[in-house]
Amino acid sequence: SFMQKLHLARTMSAREQNNSMWQIGLAINSLRNDLAHQLNSPKRAQKTKKIFDLYKAENAQNQAALDALDTSEDRALMLAVAFFIGCLSY
Repeated sequence: SFMQKLHLARTMSAREQNNSMWQIGLAINSLRNDLAHQLNSPKRAQKTKKIFDLYKAENAQNQAALDALDTSEDRALMLAVAFFIGCLSY
């Protein structure tokens, strides 16, 4: 499952296990799981907002990254997911 892969990746990153980026990964998984069971979930907006809030907190000093969220929800979500995946390559 995605959650198992997320935990495995976190375990393998010994120096970064407490990095706040993992919270974004957990939030992405929560949204993914919710949508997998109910595409029009009433929790979608709340879970998407949580991902955006975590992304904004990680990029508080990067105005260009924050400005990039001023787009459609689906594009902004892709940006936040891509940001998380990029952090996995560190």
